[in-house]
Amino acid sequence: MMFTMLALLASLVSTPAQAGVHISVKLPAARVVLDPWSPHYKPAPRAGWVWVAGHYDARGQWYPGHWKPAQLRAGWVWVPGYWLGTSYVEGYWRPASRVGYVWVNGAWSGGVYHPGGWKASALARDRAEDLADRREDVRDRLEDRLDRAEDRADRIEDYFDRLEDRLDTTVDREDYFDRLEDRLDRAEDRRDRAEDRRDRAEDRRDRVEDRRDAARG
Repeated sequence: MMFTMLALLASLVSTPAQAGVHISVKLPAARVVLDPWSPHYKPAPRAGWVWVAGHYDARGQWYPGHWKPAQLRAGWVWVPGYWLGTSYVEGYWRPASRVGYVWVNGAWSGGVYHPGGWKASALARDRAEDLADRREDVRDRLEDRLDRAEDRADRIEDYFDRLEDRLDTTVDREDYFDRLEDRLDRAEDRRDRAEDRRDRAEDRRDRVEDRRDAARG
């Protein structure tokens, strides 16, 4: 079909201009694919970027391409972007390495893109587990020390309670002895008053005897 059209055009072009023949050829319009999920999709150029074409997976599923920077960055690795429907999720730079971690690339699975990320290496994981175990041991020891401190505080509180009881008992004894001293003082006062009465009685007796002796003489 295409060959026939080209032959016809060639014959018309070879016609002399004096024949007054005007040729108007309408070529088919170029097809523009806007769906990034189509294998025929190719975006417009983008300054500073390189388009990486899409690919088919082992099951024949087509996955669209992505952009990557035209220039590299020392010590950094570009993480490609991906498509969510017809929306493009831009990629980003990540460090080339991270101590104790390994980078797991993103991948398509069942039509869904799973972004990449850092994952602890086996050595780092073992160290993290050891660190967690040591922290747990430290926490256990701290809890034991706290329990012992609480027991000691309880014993100290009991000791002070006993001291207060003894103090109360001592105060009661002092009150008892104070009362005894008061009773003793009152007994001495009664004795002194009795002695005074006895002295006065003796005085009266002496006067009576003196009067009697005077009456006899």
